[in-house]
Amino acid sequence: METKKIIASFIPVLIFYLIYYRYFLSKTSVAKYFASFLTGVCYALFLLLAGGMISDFMRVVNPVVKGFIMAGFLEKTGAVISIYVLLRRFPGFTVPEGVITGMFFGLGFSCVENFFYAGINMPVLYIRMIFSAPLHITTCGIAGFYLGIAKLSWSGLK
Repeated sequence: METKKIIASFIPVLIFYLIYYRYFLSKTSVAKYFASFLTGVCYALFLLLAGGMISDFMRVVNPVVKGFIMAGFLEKTGAVISIYVLLRRFPGFTVPEGVITGMFFGLGFSCVENFFYAGINMPVLYIRMIFSAPLHITTCGIAGFYLGIAKLSWSGLK
């Protein structure tokens, strides 16, 4: 049963890669996208480890507000900062690469979360595969789009 949960948690990764391979395969370096995927994985692991400490500081806060702070603010602020750092490191760059970089970051983040939630029960995992994984991929792709457009206007020090 555990093997089934682990395999199910990686289904969004496989689906996204097949879509990416079909429509977005370009002559750019795959290492960029793999680095953004691993960055998303590392950031999700960091939030899982630091989540307990952050949660301890917010004991008196309303659970709804706590959820918005933990899920919305910390996850997406960290995602935008991480995607920004990734895009600063890429020398040759186009806006679609920024979108795909953001999407791979969201995919890595979502993959770790699904793997973590696979231990709870299968219905939660199925709902997360339908709603949470595409949401992480989409919001990080949007952040990559806007950061990609912003990178076009960046200039170096003179």
